[in-house]
Formats: sequence, structure tokens, C-alpha cells
Amino acid sequence: MRSTFSAVLFGTLFAFTLSLGAAQWISKEAGVSLQLPSHPDWVQIKAENGVGLERVIFQRQDNTAVVQFTFSETYPTAQKLDDEYVQRWEKQHYRKHDDKKVSGEFITLKGQRAYRLCDQPNIEGQKRRSITILWLNNEGRLCSVFATRYEGDPLLDPVIKAFLDSLTLLPRAPK
Repeated sequence: MRSTFSAVLFGTLFAFTLSLGAAQWISKEAGVSLQLPSHPDWVQIKAENGVGLERVIFQRQDNTAVVQFTFSETYPTAQKLDDEYVQRWEKQHYRKHDDKKVSGEFITLKGQRAYRLCDQPNIEGQKRRSITILWLNNEGRLCSVFATRYEGDPLLDPVIKAFLDSLTLLPRAPK
């Protein structure tokens, strides 16, 4: 009992210290607010943001983990995130990646319907795991958080978890 309490207390304090001094990133177009990682082992990678694409990418300095937020104005809009939409997205996703799907499921993210995809390399013995969470913003545009870690589940990394936990979906801006 005492060790469980100690572990929870340590985890809470660690997450709190990660948030100290972290910058807030807000995209009104995407309808998202995020706390940017401030951990010294993580660095921001210059994102190649093009027309209709907005990304924020952070990577561990030892290249063992990555987390990124992506918003696309060019991906077709949709009224709802359903099986048909996800199947089209996965078909395009796996056309670009040589990974295999481990699992996929609809989840609730901050009160909104989302889809979580877990995959891994199509190579025997590889330990890298990736997770992608998709959702549609208030305008029906695709948003996603992608995280990968070379030694197991990315959601067990405290910086990736804090990044995802800090996600706030903003209300629709008045027109």
C-alpha cells in the first residue's frame, strides 16, 4: 500500500515538474491548445509546415521517442469520424509506412470521438511502438497526435503522456 502511494505521489510530482516553465501552444485554426515539453532531454524539431498543414514536433535528444501534433486543412473534411473515414485514412497511412497494425479502436478524447491506432514495424524483433490518435476539429478537419517510442508503449513515457494530457480542445471560434 505504501509503495503504491509513493509511486502515485512520485508520478504526480514528476508530471508537475515537467509542466513548470513549459510554453503553451495554441492554434485557433486547429482548435487546440497544448503544453510544449520543457524536459531537457527533449528538443523541438523544425516542422515543415506547408499550405494547410500545421505541426509541432518534439523528439528525445537520443532519438528514442517522438511526439507530434498535426493539423491538416488539405485532408478532406468530414461530418463525423466513422469506420469509413478511418479505413480511408488507414489505407493512406499504410501506403506510406511499412508498419503493421496492432490495434485500432474508437475512444473518447477530451469529450470528443477519436480513433486510436497502435502499430509497430513489420520487422521481427523490433521494439518500437507507435500510436496515432485522430479526431475531427469543429470544422471537420483532421487533427492527430502521433507518438513513437523505441522501447515499448509511447504512452508510458512521462513527457509524451504529459503532452497528450495537456491537450485542450478549444470551442469553435465565432464567425
